[in-house]
Amino acid sequence: MTWKINHIPIFIALISVLFYACSKDEVDDFKEVVDSDYELKDLSYYMAKGDGIDTVTIKLTGNELPNFGNTLSELQYEESFDELLLTSQFFVDDTVGYVPPDLPIEKYEVNVPKDLEIKGNPIYQNTKFRMSSELEEAPYKTGGSSVLTLKVKPYSKLILERYVDRYLLTCSFKADFVDKNTGKHIVVNGKWKGTMGYNGYQVLVQELPLK
Repeated sequence: MTWKINHIPIFIALISVLFYACSKDEVDDFKEVVDSDYELKDLSYYMAKGDGIDTVTIKLTGNELPNFGNTLSELQYEESFDELLLTSQFFVDDTVGYVPPDLPIEKYEVNVPKDLEIKGNPIYQNTKFRMSSELEEAPYKTGGSSVLTLKVKPYSKLILERYVDRYLLTCSFKADFVDKNTGKHIVVNGKWKGTMGYNGYQVLVQELPLK
């Protein structure tokens, strides 16, 4: 009996310590965690070392206009530019600054440059793109189609080949994000690559006899 009576306070004290420790852990687990909420405050584009404009000639969908008759024929061909696309890609430079994992920049839709003036002030495209490293595409609006009227000799056909120059811009960007909860600024630097526009459209016409 003496042994049991002497150790009852120790047993009770041990239970109390364990209960207090568990209760403290539970309180810590329920501390409020505030998620970061970033706002894009500023985005600028500029030309830096290695930036520039590349010109690529692309072949568009052509057409064939046959004349199966024995007299000269005038045939109309409606030109369409629906296959022309605007493109956009953002590449973050991880060596400059730090992008926290809770800042998903790819969810932000932004204006992209159509042209960079001498002072570095961009003229923007009408279409916005996500700040994504994946290739983003959107239709290039040309203002409509046009109709060509061509004369085709008897028992002949015209082969139409169409080409246009695409201008691709590579420039640098700097984006300033602010955490609304803390006021902390996160600056993201990198490169933007995309389509500025198209020019130099030409149609090559070849006349061949019908077989």
